[in-house]
Amino acid sequence: GGGNGQLGNGTTAIAGGDPQPVGTSTNWASVRAGGGFSMGIQADGTLWGWGANSISQLGDGTTTTRSSPVKIGTATDWAVVAPSPSATLTTNGFTMAIKTNGTLWGWGLGTGGQLGDGASTSRTTPTQIGADADWSKIATGSAHTLAIKANGSLWAAGTNSNGQLGDGSTTTRTAFVQIGSATDWASVATYGSSSYAIKTNGTLWAWGLNSTGQLGDGSTTQRTAPVQIGTDTNWLQVAGGSAHAAAIKTTGTLWVWGTCFGHADAEYDADWH
Repeated sequence: GGGNGQLGNGTTAIAGGDPQPVGTSTNWASVRAGGGFSMGIQADGTLWGWGANSISQLGDGTTTTRSSPVKIGTATDWAVVAPSPSATLTTNGFTMAIKTNGTLWGWGLGTGGQLGDGASTSRTTPTQIGADADWSKIATGSAHTLAIKANGSLWAAGTNSNGQLGDGSTTTRTAFVQIGSATDWASVATYGSSSYAIKTNGTLWAWGLNSTGQLGDGSTTQRTAPVQIGTDTNWLQVAGGSAHAAAIKTTGTLWVWGTCFGHADAEYDADWH
C-alpha cells in the first residue's frame, strides 16, 4: 500500500501489484523500506526520504508526509541507512545511518533511547551520535538499534524489555553499550524485539523476543544475551520478520523458522523448515 506516500510515486494511493518507477532519477545506490516510510541513498552520497513523517523519521526537519522523495540536508557522504520497521506510525518511527567517515547518525523518535545519544530525545534532523568514527554496520528494530564497529565489536541501544539489546538484562539503554567482549561479529539484523547476528566464523546467533520461536533455538524462551543457533558454520545472511526469520547459507540454501506457512503451533514453528 501507499497510504503514507511510502511508495514515493507522488501519491498516497494504494498501488497495484506491478512495480512502478519512483521519479526519473537513475542514480539510486541503495534503498531501505521502513514502517510506512522509505529511505534511499543516491550514487552521489545524498540521502533521500519519503512516506510517513509524523515523528520526523524522514529527517527533513518537518512532520509533513512526503509522497515523493525529498533530499535530506546537503551532505554527500552517506553510506548506509536503516529506517525502523515499526508499523505503528503514530507512536514510532526513527532512522539510523552511517556516513563514509564512519560516524553514526540518528533522527526521529528517540524517547526509548533507540537513537543512542544518551538523551532519550526525538530529533527532527540527522544528529551525530557520539564522536566515534568507526561504525560499519547498523540495524533497527521497533525501538532499539544494533550496530557493529570496524573492530568487529557489537553495540546496542534503546528499549530492552524483551532482552533485544543482548546485554543480559531487560534494562533500557539510552546510550550505546557493548554487547559482550567478542570482536568477531560480521553482520547484524533485527525486527521488532528480536535480534540476529552472524559471526565471521559463519555461526548464527539470536536474542530477544522468542514468543513464536522466531529466534530458531528450538524454544519459545526469551533470551537476554546472544545464543548460538545450532552448530552450523556456513551462515551468510539473516533477516527478521514480525514473528519469523529467514537466512541464507553459503551453499545458497534458504532457511526459515518461527510462525511460518500459516502454522501457529510454537513447537512446530521453532523447528527448521
